[in-house]
Amino acid sequence: MPLNNSIKLCLIFIFSVSIAYAKESPPLSSECFKEASPDTIHSCGNADHPLQPTILYRLGPGKNNVVQGIALDSNKRVLYSLHVTGKPEKGVLNRFIDIDGKDTLESVDYQKPSSAIGHQGITLIPNTNWLLSSAGEAIKNKGWYISLFKYAANSDPDPLIAIKIFGSGYSKSTSSMPVVTPDSNYLLVRGRLKNTNIIRVYSLNKTNILNTQDISHASYSEWEVDNHLTDDDYFFQAVTADNKFVYLLSGRAGKGYKRVYIYTLNGKLIEKINDVTLGEKDAIESGIEAHWEPEGLTIDSKMKELYLLFAIGDKGKRIGNMYKLKLHENDINQ
Repeated sequence: MPLNNSIKLCLIFIFSVSIAYAKESPPLSSECFKEASPDTIHSCGNADHPLQPTILYRLGPGKNNVVQGIALDSNKRVLYSLHVTGKPEKGVLNRFIDIDGKDTLESVDYQKPSSAIGHQGITLIPNTNWLLSSAGEAIKNKGWYISLFKYAANSDPDPLIAIKIFGSGYSKSTSSMPVVTPDSNYLLVRGRLKNTNIIRVYSLNKTNILNTQDISHASYSEWEVDNHLTDDDYFFQAVTADNKFVYLLSGRAGKGYKRVYIYTLNGKLIEKINDVTLGEKDAIESGIEAHWEPEGLTIDSKMKELYLLFAIGDKGKRIGNMYKLKLHENDINQ
């Protein structure tokens, strides 16, 4: 018996709503950010590291300082870490190779400290040798800029180019925390406007950041971050993105929940996880200070994982604990 038009329209509406909802469901469960249980180990971890941390050991000046960020070359399986040293601060990168299936990673080399590389946040431009970081102390109005460079083992970054991504009205001192999506379509940067954190998005199909030093008037979109992310004087610690979702991390050192907020690329808030406890137990056991500070995020687009980094250990003996969480492949590739 044929369906009448009203029933057809109703079914189409229900189907459309279901598809839209499915596309906007979180790419991983909030339970993945809790201390591991048998269920979450199975659903959130991977075969090599079922919610157990990979420990990062670094080289170079300030190697035992707090690690401030990570970036992954998914194809080459090369991981980079960032920390700072000295006053005024200078950014130091470390490089890790052959990263899979290991409980510990030891840096193979490091890049010499640079005052043009900032305190927080690094990313790679996929399928190139270029990296981006927040601008450092050497760059006036550093909050308006990101730094573009190529990693140079045991040497100074060369070249090093400052690219303007914000202008008047925006914070001059905020770490801009650049991130490029794995498909190379978008550059995201963090800024502050009237005491509100914002994410600005640039289309790399329309803007070639390798050929210009001022893209501040060419943004694709911009959206505000929910202020609750930094309630209780929490620090905005990291941002990363896959090809669909944006992940934001906040928190302070020591005991107390950390937060992860997940957005779509166009700024729709998908999930607020205000009670992150993953890694707390390992941090408490790492030293008398029980230092547990959220510091980094990056995406493994090959293995479909989100890496979550904490700085742990006592002062002068800081190390990085990195956790790998499985993402729903069908969600993040849309």
